[in-house]
Amino acid sequence: MRKYAKDKRPDVKPVIKAELSGKNKKWRIAAVILLLILGASLIAFSAVRLLGKGKGYTEIEAEDSVFSEFFKLHYDIGASGAAASAEYRKVRDVYSKALDKYAKLFSSDTDYSGIVNIRYINLHPNEEISVDPALFEALKKLETMGDGQHYLGITLEIYGAVFSSSGDGYAAAQDPKRDAAMGDINRMACEFSRDRDAVNIEFLADNKIRLNVSEEYMTFASEYGFTNYIDLGIFTSAFIVDATAEALTEEGLTYGSISSYDGFSRNLDTRDIDYSFSFYSKYGDTVYPVCDVSYKGSISSYAPKTYPTGKIDALDFYLYSDGVSAHKFIDTESGEYKSSLPDLLLASRDESCFSLAIRAYNALVRDSFDEEVLTGIGAAWLEGNTVRHMGDEVEISNPYSDEKVSFIIAKSK
Repeated sequence: MRKYAKDKRPDVKPVIKAELSGKNKKWRIAAVILLLILGASLIAFSAVRLLGKGKGYTEIEAEDSVFSEFFKLHYDIGASGAAASAEYRKVRDVYSKALDKYAKLFSSDTDYSGIVNIRYINLHPNEEISVDPALFEALKKLETMGDGQHYLGITLEIYGAVFSSSGDGYAAAQDPKRDAAMGDINRMACEFSRDRDAVNIEFLADNKIRLNVSEEYMTFASEYGFTNYIDLGIFTSAFIVDATAEALTEEGLTYGSISSYDGFSRNLDTRDIDYSFSFYSKYGDTVYPVCDVSYKGSISSYAPKTYPTGKIDALDFYLYSDGVSAHKFIDTESGEYKSSLPDLLLASRDESCFSLAIRAYNALVRDSFDEEVLTGIGAAWLEGNTVRHMGDEVEISNPYSDEKVSFIIAKSK
């Protein structure tokens, strides 16, 4: 996730079909309209809808926060039995403080006064630094569960210039896959990022760390104007959503769902109530609401995608006129964007958003999709016109159909 700044480029709007086979479901059409208005994630910002009465289920916006455009909280005010106005104020206060804290803490490109975040660590290599326990644990998780993705900081800086480009010419000139000189620079950066003698995080006592960077790597970074040795990349929003969800849970505020612009969601509601949303997937050049997804109880979900659908996606993508999309799923070996599927849906009752992000990366960033790494959780993806799914965390139903295309649903082998 890059800086939380509004992009001035026009929307890149896919053709999303809204006509449905069978009975007319107005809420699904509303979900399509909402998606186009927000230009947001295909799943986190689509209409996750309470199918009961749910009259108190409303969006709560973080107060005085630049991050409110990128993270949404929907909460069933009054469901706990507390006075609605008092509960609303409490939920808003806890949510606002938690979101502000963690969005700043995990940022790699913005300095905030008094906050030791990823940006601060990058600017103080080879120094012993005290960090917030949440940041300490996040980095440790990436060290133990990841594949060195967080050391791709410079590569992500390079692609950040691609994503912010205003035209194909400038984008291609910054893109390591399209420009030979940038390709050479990126290859050198990747060689450093994979070398633990060149860069590593040392975990010390009392939530202290040291980002060790070799003199050679620092010289390389300085020569080309790079500053980010580490970056949480696709995991940034996962950590923010997980930490904010935990803050709400600790206060007993569990009648709601928090989601991010890039597809992460944590529904905290443990009640036996039906929730439903549409799974959007790219088929050819068109994004369709290929099926309904329903579930009960608390759940984590992640809907990664490798193409933009609106202004907000300019943070993480660049769509070339030839139809190729530069995206944030970077192979640690080549340093180039790579994905075996355009999109995916993951869900789990037991795992965090971060854990789902690790699974998504391992399944997607390869030459062919590997469903084996998704064993033990719920998943759905499009294979031709077939919605394949596995696990029992969610129910997949009502495949989309019109006069041009029909989807079918099949259990994965």
